[in-house]
Amino acid sequence: HYSNTNTSQFIEMFGDPVSNPKGWPTKKGSDLFVFSSGRANTRENLDDSFEYPCYGGNGITGYSRDYLIDFWTLVIGRVGEYCGSVHEINEKAWITDNAIYIKYLITKQYSRKYLYYLFKQLDFHRLADETGQPKITQAPLLQTDYILPPITLQEQFVTIAEQADKSEYYNLN
Repeated sequence: HYSNTNTSQFIEMFGDPVSNPKGWPTKKGSDLFVFSSGRANTRENLDDSFEYPCYGGNGITGYSRDYLIDFWTLVIGRVGEYCGSVHEINEKAWITDNAIYIKYLITKQYSRKYLYYLFKQLDFHRLADETGQPKITQAPLLQTDYILPPITLQEQFVTIAEQADKSEYYNLN
């Protein structure tokens, strides 16, 4: 869940992470992450009675008998109308070939939760190749400059964002 409150708070604290008006230090994605594409799954491995969530280009598309990963990661939709959408996973899951995920964090300069919010704010859909069906490859993700604010400020933002998420959730019920 990513609220408008979180967007406003992010912009207030860090500015637009694409234009970086606050002049945060940056690094290219290639210095920060190792990305991987997911893998196709077979029909016989997919059924709603199976245990492991199966993530595609826009979140969970069903459940899989097997899992591809067993670690925290961020999944980015790779193909289709929702390419660029970002989902956080911290469980055994399958990731289809319609998505890209962080296979390895090269750096310790990010709070994982902040990184999720940063990826949401970066609007990766803007990097899509719009010829035919929209799609994103790893290349623009690796070439993107990612802001690197101090970890203490990242953690402060995460605390505020999680409180906003909780209050919005309770206000809906």
